[in-house]
Amino acid sequence: VKGYPEDDNAKKKEQERKKKEQEEKEKQYKKIYVDDKDGNYADHKDINIFKNKYLDGLIAPGVHGEYYFAVHNESTYKAEYFINMTEKMDDKVNMKYRLRKNGTYIIGNESEWVDASKLTTDFEVIGAKVTDKFALEWKWFDDDENDIIAGKNHGTYSLGIDIYFQEVV
Repeated sequence: VKGYPEDDNAKKKEQERKKKEQEEKEKQYKKIYVDDKDGNYADHKDINIFKNKYLDGLIAPGVHGEYYFAVHNESTYKAEYFINMTEKMDDKVNMKYRLRKNGTYIIGNESEWVDASKLTTDFEVIGAKVTDKFALEWKWFDDDENDIIAGKNHGTYSLGIDIYFQEVV
């Protein structure tokens, strides 16, 4: 049995409303992003965290530097996110880190450096139209035995940064 024409129109209007609502939400999600000096993370897969004034992207014992990135929320609602960093290395090296958010340490502190395994934040709330600025400080502390092995093997080392977002309801 077919419904009344006004029932069909009401259903169509409701479907159109839901579709517009979903499209608007998707537009809002695109307004939350992460970037660094080279642009939006979505536009490049490899980021040069270890670029430094000493060895131009290569790392070695004693070398240190900072990598800057920002989380932007240009949407009209609050969101929350957390950051998880993971290292991959061929040989064990003594890399340590500290992370500042808007100038304040949130991982490590002035005198404490941490392993990459500790580079996970709690959920951070970011308000509408707000940018959080991060500085990841890194340093390869000397460890003669492991350093020699890594050097002889021409090992590779990388640090992945994953940032997960969700809307605050």
